[in-house]
Amino acid sequence: MLGRLILTPGERAPIRLERDRIKGLNLYQVRADPTGWLGPHRLEKAVRLLRRRGVGRVLAPEAFPHWDRLQKRGLRPVDPAPFLRAQGAQLALTALEHQGLAPRQSVVGLCAQRVDRDFTQAARLLAPQVRGLVLCASSGGEELARQLQWELGLPVRPAGEPTPVCLWLGGERPAWGGEVFSLRADGLDLNGFRPCFDEITDLPTLAAVWEAGYLPEGKLRFLKIEA
Repeated sequence: MLGRLILTPGERAPIRLERDRIKGLNLYQVRADPTGWLGPHRLEKAVRLLRRRGVGRVLAPEAFPHWDRLQKRGLRPVDPAPFLRAQGAQLALTALEHQGLAPRQSVVGLCAQRVDRDFTQAARLLAPQVRGLVLCASSGGEELARQLQWELGLPVRPAGEPTPVCLWLGGERPAWGGEVFSLRADGLDLNGFRPCFDEITDLPTLAAVWEAGYLPEGKLRFLKIEA
């Protein structure tokens, strides 16, 4: 079960468990004021209410500072990495367009230690839409390249050839990838791009909606947030 913790500094209202819904996704939520000497007590009460309802994962504000306390009580954050890895192809195409490059005239790189489901999915989604791919994976890369060449006639370029955009899913960081997007579980970096679905831009919330099947195909966009 999914929960949501809403911080309300200065709002000393009673802490109650509520039901809510995000795009069809049902969840429990609690509002709590974390400030003052009673702040830790209020957070503890909020955690107890969520746990009693079987909540195991929680949506919390960005830069939430109390994850260590929640994790000791069995609550963990929603990991956005699987969601972002599944959107890698769309991110690469959006990045090309942002650079003013036509996808069908561009080569995209994919780099990982080994070919996995996410690597394969991104390659197969990109293959019909770009001029070529650079597949850099020490395990499975050559086999996938042969499959794409056989099935689609797609030119797969030599590993290490410069590309304007590269999806980095694992292994060593590519030095040849131009704009590199890190989709590694231990280090996400979208280079200022941010996914959004209607009014939702929070990564964990988007991941939870996607996991539950409430993110319609074609409704996700990536926006460039300029510094």
